[in-house]
Amino acid sequence: PYWPSCPSNGILIDEPDRGLFIQRWGDAADTLYGDVHRYDFTHVCTDVTKFLRPRFASEYGYESYPSLETLKPISTPEDWDNNSTLMRHRQRFSQGTKLLATRISHFFHPPNNSDSEIRFADFIYLTQVVQALCVQAESEHYRRIRTEQKAYTMGALYWQLNDVWQGQSWSSIEYGGRWKLLHYFVMHFFAPVLVSPFQMNGRISVYIANDLTRPFK
Repeated sequence: PYWPSCPSNGILIDEPDRGLFIQRWGDAADTLYGDVHRYDFTHVCTDVTKFLRPRFASEYGYESYPSLETLKPISTPEDWDNNSTLMRHRQRFSQGTKLLATRISHFFHPPNNSDSEIRFADFIYLTQVVQALCVQAESEHYRRIRTEQKAYTMGALYWQLNDVWQGQSWSSIEYGGRWKLLHYFVMHFFAPVLVSPFQMNGRISVYIANDLTRPFK
């Protein structure tokens, strides 16, 4: 089937036999129709009260560094610093590194080892940990609200799968095929059966999502 754009409000009329195709116009971020994109650079990424309730979440994600092992073939130890010329060049989001450090501070103490290489490797590791936690929180949210009124979220596609070079990005697989921590998390939060605890308004709730074609016992 033809989809007019991403995101969009979807199709109002699609009758090929009559030669009719009418797109539903309006706010492309409308959660009642079509699909939506979501990027939040302000709030704590695990705050479920800030998540959307769309019909389909077609793009969302958080950035991280690739592993030092992936960076080494195209760098030297002098490059292993957030402010090095190479790292600034490979960071294609102008506020990316600053946001990574802020997001780390929401969950962990910043790396402070006196050895600069270890400190950089620790920073890389924490960006991947936080990316995994953030995408997990949002993905599980979309799975939990599949059967809730004014949501009925029927799908979620995180951005992005892989990379075209060794650099900071939203991918879950690094250039060359090495998995980031996020990709290991994906195996669990997109598994057919999911047990998903979360906290909201001082209460802890637990949902079970079952995408099998049979009842789960």
